Amino acid sequence: QRLRVNGDRSSMLRLAVAWLVSLNFAWGVAAYAASAALGERDAAPVAQSECERPADYAVLAAQPPTTVLAISNLGAPILVRTAHRVLAGPYHRNITGNLLTLDAFMGTAGQARTVIDNDQVGLVAICRGNAEMRVLTELAPAGFLAALTRSDTPSWLGKLPQAAGEPLEIYRVRPQH
Repeated sequence: QRLRVNGDRSSMLRLAVAWLVSLNFAWGVAAYAASAALGERDAAPVAQSECERPADYAVLAAQPPTTVLAISNLGAPILVRTAHRVLAGPYHRNITGNLLTLDAFMGTAGQARTVIDNDQVGLVAICRGNAEMRVLTELAPAGFLAALTRSDTPSWLGKLPQAAGEPLEIYRVRPQH
């Protein structure tokens, strides 16, 4: 085939495009096969929102500015779409904030409350459809985050009624008595 392409630029271009398309297709097939072989979950779309749409943050944006405890995947969208601060974000140099968030979500409700009090967190936000949240609840099934997903909410958290039915669940931290 290459011998016939040598002098014809349009044939060379078509060959290059065909090669690039087939390469991407081949990598996609390989990734799918590897995922199936390793027993990954179905490649079907997640039924729940992953909280990637701007509208998913409308209720949170309407709350008075405070610090929000949320998984790192939600950190950047919260910063962009609201006036809130976050402890965690997808930033490799944010070691302290990311570790505090992991400690809070993977630890007990008491450990979470300590992080919340020490870092003046006013809201906790979770997104059931987010992949990072699913991983953390699997790694720490007895942790604070997993408890929230089971609707096992500590008395010091109150779910915002206006967030009912929304992909982003929001809880207000009640003051200690």
